[in-house]
This record gives sequence, structure tokens and C-alpha cells, in this order.
Amino acid sequence: MARQHGAGPRFYGTPFQRGKGLATILSSLRFLIPAFLNSSLGKQAVETGKAIVGDVKEGATLKEALKKEGRAAIKQLTGIGKRKKRNIIVKRQRVIRRLPLFKPL
Repeated sequence: MARQHGAGPRFYGTPFQRGKGLATILSSLRFLIPAFLNSSLGKQAVETGKAIVGDVKEGATLKEALKKEGRAAIKQLTGIGKRKKRNIIVKRQRVIRRLPLFKPL
């Protein structure tokens, strides 16, 4: 309670209280999930999930399928075994050298 002038004690808080709980977090996922699935990481996650389900259907254990497909996905995402991208030449920017205010002793 804050000291206020007037007819008595009142709640001194925010004028508009909005929910910041679990429902707010879950409602924000409806915007984040499509953005994630459109990224290269999301597409790779979907393909890896399909491959894991396919391996389990064929009789592999879940642990084996996760190890096998997880390693393959990491290799594909990190680019191991792929050609390296060519470096992009960037114009050199002028560097401003600042002089010290005081000389060291």
C-alpha cells in the first residue's frame, strides 16, 4: 500500500493486468511453431522424425533409431561431407583508431 490522499486505502497497482501465465506462453506458440517449421532446422527435424518412425516400424528399438537418425541429422546440418560454401568478399571498412587519453607510465 502506498500513502495516498483520498477516502482510504486503495490498491496501488497496474491499471491493466494482463495474464502472463501458462496460457500466454501456449498462445505464443501458434506464431512460433510455423516459423520454426519453415526454417532449415525445423525441416530437418520433421525429416528426422519421419525417419525415426520408419525405423521403429521396421523393428529397430527407439534408442537405436534415435542414435542413428540423430547422428545423420547432425552431420547434415553441420555440413560434414558437403562442399564448403565460397567465402563472400566483404568490402573492408575503415577502422578509426582511438588514441589513449593518458600515456602509460
